[in-house]
Amino acid sequence: MGYDYRKNLQAVGQNDRNACWAASLSWWLSAMALHYKRKSLTQNELISKFTSLCEDDGTLTIPGFRKVCESAEIRMYLQYMSPSKFQADYTNIDQPLVIVFNYP
Repeated sequence: MGYDYRKNLQAVGQNDRNACWAASLSWWLSAMALHYKRKSLTQNELISKFTSLCEDDGTLTIPGFRKVCESAEIRMYLQYMSPSKFQADYTNIDQPLVIVFNYP
């Protein structure tokens, strides 16, 4: 297994019930900053930078989340897959990963 991020990285709690996207990305950026030369951003910085992509309630649509992840500051690889494919393909994860569940 690779670098154990759990030793040096605390969880990021969301500011409100609709800020899960910002909390998750803040945690992921902090993990990337530990091992790679990446800039970390706080949850509030992310919300401020990407507020134009947010819905009125602070949530992000799937296309909005894609735009945030593909932005020059974030540069996060996105992949859509079924739960069964994820379970089959990701049995030995040794890097920070954000899993987004889209409730039907």
